Amino acid sequence: KKRKKKMSNFIQTLNDLAKLSQNDRIEKTKAQLTQYISSNLTSADGLIYFIDSITSEEVPLIVSKTLLDFFAASLQPLQTQVHKIVSLHAIEKTSVRVSFEENFVAFLEELALVYRKEEEFVEAAKLLSRIPLDSPNRNYSPSKKAETLLTIAQLFLEDGDPISAEMYVNRCSVPIAQCGNSSPLQLIYKGCYARILDSKRKFSEAAQWYYRLSQVDSSEGELVAEEELLQALSRSITCAILTPAGPDRSKILSILYKDPRSSKLGHMYTMLKSVYFHRTLSKADVDKFASTLEPHQLAKMGDGSTFLDRAITEHNLLSASKIYNNIRFEELGALLQVSPEKAEVMASRMIAEERMKGHIDQIEGILFFENATALETWNSQVEYICQTANDVHEQVIAKYPRFENLTA
Repeated sequence: KKRKKKMSNFIQTLNDLAKLSQNDRIEKTKAQLTQYISSNLTSADGLIYFIDSITSEEVPLIVSKTLLDFFAASLQPLQTQVHKIVSLHAIEKTSVRVSFEENFVAFLEELALVYRKEEEFVEAAKLLSRIPLDSPNRNYSPSKKAETLLTIAQLFLEDGDPISAEMYVNRCSVPIAQCGNSSPLQLIYKGCYARILDSKRKFSEAAQWYYRLSQVDSSEGELVAEEELLQALSRSITCAILTPAGPDRSKILSILYKDPRSSKLGHMYTMLKSVYFHRTLSKADVDKFASTLEPHQLAKMGDGSTFLDRAITEHNLLSASKIYNNIRFEELGALLQVSPEKAEVMASRMIAEERMKGHIDQIEGILFFENATALETWNSQVEYICQTANDVHEQVIAKYPRFENLTA
């Protein structure tokens, strides 16, 4: 009864205020709305009445639009479920009149925030996708278009739907280009595209995009925390390791290994160094690396193995090619912890795709590796020795900083 009386008084007050001049009506209705919302956080009835009355064609447009704008910004204190009910009703009422397009968008964005906080990412994305960015009635700036499209893409990525996310990132290509290279939105665009490639298991391309993202600095007009840059670098290393073994993988691994920032990444750097120097990876190292991966990076392929299994097995096969001139498939299978048949299939595929040099004697069941030239081997060994010496130097300086400025 108390709630009904409050609502009845609220409705009567709104009707009385409708008799005032436009300015007085607007200001006094704002005050009344603020008071009513603060004392009725769990009730939607009175607010729904307000929406119905203020969207009536009998109300002057300037009054309706001004009060709806204020109303949309005043809903935050409401209980979540009430907030949803009221906002959905406001969206329905404002969607039918072109004059209310700006208010319609405000309610969509407001409700999308509520769904986002509740981690209902798809519902939030669906709401924002209703914003008429190409409307002839309102001129949206390139930055507004790009921001909206990228937010939708981020929401679909949070829900694990890279296909839908990619559609909105692709739509963003024109407005993001119009924003200029110095726009902060460029960073979000690069991040979304990298995550899409990563989610679609296009690890080689994702590694490159994450690396570009890690190189952003203030000289490009984008101030980014070092932690975020290192996180992008770490993701680049992860995707590079998951990339199928071969020249493309070796190229990005070389770039990442020679980046001085990589040494700050702890175990990720240890893993990178092992992979870069073609060292055989132990189960302990692989398990520790696997613990850092996201679910889509641990997904299984058609043969039942994971992308990580494939990457590690192919890596160890390449490592074996640096040690052996030839090897029987029974021995290779035992080394790679797979069946001889699977080892042969993997080796033949890598040779056919020119990711490894060698040939197979199927009659004898032997894999012959075509090893690098003596000069290439020597260069690789020199590089390894130099890097090892550099690692020792860094460890000494870390323990005894006073030696850093000493010269020979």
